Amino acid sequence: MANTKETGALSEKISKSADKRLAEESAIQGFLQVEHVRDGNVIATIESPNYVVDAGLAEVAELISTSGAGTLFSAIAIGTDATVTAATQTQLIAESHRAVFADAVASNTATFTATFNFTGSFTIQEAGIFNATVTDGDMLSRRVFSAVNVADGDSLVITWSITVNRT
Repeated sequence: MANTKETGALSEKISKSADKRLAEESAIQGFLQVEHVRDGNVIATIESPNYVVDAGLAEVAELISTSGAGTLFSAIAIGTDATVTAATQTQLIAESHRAVFADAVASNTATFTATFNFTGSFTIQEAGIFNATVTDGDMLSRRVFSAVNVADGDSLVITWSITVNRT
């Protein structure tokens, strides 16, 4: 078996190319599922890819650093606005409800689930993950989806999965 040794400019070029490829392969990706429940039956389901905002990326960096002061994500909020998601957003545009989520981790995917029970009618069009259970906090992700018209007695079950993976 022949041994090979890369030297000089070619070796550096190959190394930089490999480093760039590997650096571009990792990502935080997610998927949102919204189930509209009426009288105990799922009457509509919306599925949508996730969007991690800038503040969410910064908070993840805080959480993985021993010198960071990050706060764990703990709640899902929903709201009534359909403004397109932008990387610079830090809150929902028109938050109407927030709930602590149940979570689980399998391999490299965290799954968050929250149920919202309604008294009154709302048109829900946005959701976000936050690291505060009441108001404010840092938003990890925000997603706008087709309007869901909930009535008194309806529920929405939000299931959000976040995967740290190679693309």
